[in-house]
Amino acid sequence: IHVEWFRSRNDLDFPNIMVTLDHLKSAFDLAVASPNETSLLEFLNACNACNIEVFKIFKNAHSIDVIYRHLISNDESVGNLCCKIIQKIAEMSEPSYYLVPHGVEMCHILSSGNDCSLACILKLLDRATASDPQIIFQLPSDLFKYVILNCSKELEVYELSQKIIKNVCTSLDGLQFFLSDENLDTLKSCTSVSEIVKFRIIECLVDIASQSNEVFNALNSKELLEVLFSSTKSDDPLSLANSLHLLGKLAATRHGYVYLEQNGYMEDIVHQAESNLNSAASTILFPVTMKVFCFAGHRHGKDIIEKHSGLIRILSKSLNHHSGIVVSSGLEVIAYLGMGCSGKEALYSSEEFKKVFLTMANLIQRRTDDIKFQSLKCLGQILKCKEDHQQCQQISYSWFNQLGNDPLQLIIDTCKLPFPDARCAGLQVLVSLSSFKWFLTIVANRAGILEYLLDRTTETHKACKDIKFEVIKAIALSPSLEDCFDSNASARIKAHYASGPYYTRADAAVTFEGE
Repeated sequence: IHVEWFRSRNDLDFPNIMVTLDHLKSAFDLAVASPNETSLLEFLNACNACNIEVFKIFKNAHSIDVIYRHLISNDESVGNLCCKIIQKIAEMSEPSYYLVPHGVEMCHILSSGNDCSLACILKLLDRATASDPQIIFQLPSDLFKYVILNCSKELEVYELSQKIIKNVCTSLDGLQFFLSDENLDTLKSCTSVSEIVKFRIIECLVDIASQSNEVFNALNSKELLEVLFSSTKSDDPLSLANSLHLLGKLAATRHGYVYLEQNGYMEDIVHQAESNLNSAASTILFPVTMKVFCFAGHRHGKDIIEKHSGLIRILSKSLNHHSGIVVSSGLEVIAYLGMGCSGKEALYSSEEFKKVFLTMANLIQRRTDDIKFQSLKCLGQILKCKEDHQQCQQISYSWFNQLGNDPLQLIIDTCKLPFPDARCAGLQVLVSLSSFKWFLTIVANRAGILEYLLDRTTETHKACKDIKFEVIKAIALSPSLEDCFDSNASARIKAHYASGPYYTRADAAVTFEGE
């Protein structure tokens, strides 16, 4: 039937298709009769040479059982070639052909295969479950148990196993299947293998729980996240670091943050941060603890600031700490808390933060090391806001004026330092400011500033050149351009932007005869 269908298609080269099909069949027959490196390589080449239309005819009359059986071969080259063949076949067919009929063989490989064959089967399962999570119900029930157990294997195998579990849990039926008693027993046995495997499982659970409030509640009802919550009080620095990192990922979601807030975990972390700041191991423990607020700060900055006044006090102490690592950690948290408009407003309303901002301004003015650049990066983040948000614009204007007697010159001087990191940080602040009408007015009335921004010869470092162009782009696209600059300056800005970031002026050299 398929041959007649192809013969009826005028747009297909039927003779060439039949030649390719015959080659594929003969190569397959040879590989089945004598599965060695030579015959399997020939079949792989034949698969690579054919297209989906040809393979549609082939697969209706041929099973790939023999390829699956030789995935676990004493000859490593044979096993590797079988893996490549099955991966290629998966690209040209449906799971109903390359996956579903071979559930028993897959269970055997997942339970006792080598790393190559394991990775091959897991890639097939990832491919199939990503497009249809329900496919798992067409496979042997034990297969998913072996997927979970493979979370304890080497990194590539673990990552593929984790992806499959998350794929399956995207459907309600798949989630309920994952939460069956048998699978939960398998999961618990994995967590007892080692600390590394335990946190791999927790990481997978956190990613699943992050999907929605319903999924989070389903996992929490089985007490699957309790091991994470209890690990946040660990005395082991590595265990504590891992647990707080995963807790931060959970806090980045709305439902995760609400749960952590309502159950007192966020307040506990504030106290933990204060304790870590004063400990001998502050350079290790403090940044780890503060990462939670980096994760949560972007979306929940206002809520965190209003509910945890002690956090601002901790940030104030961190900026005065003797360790640059601690200072950088504090600056990073400030940047995340002030990233959103509501977070900016909450910071600006805090009396304690006024001292923090003055400390940060002092770091920008007086420090000459990496802390100066980190402070500028933080400043660029909290100054940035939407053009139509008047309250945020006023806050940015107020903070800008608190930087010193001549804030603009302070930033421009940083943009001219001989260090690319410093120039990038300074230019990024200008990008954040360049959408504000009040800032464009300052630039228009200051001699030399626009000339510096339009001068392409002042910057040779690619990253700095790109950011400097972003400054001009922000100015050129600002609706306030014509209001702030005269017609000549506006035309120069637009021409610079239209020329792109890497425009080079062509100067022709002319030699006169006789000179």
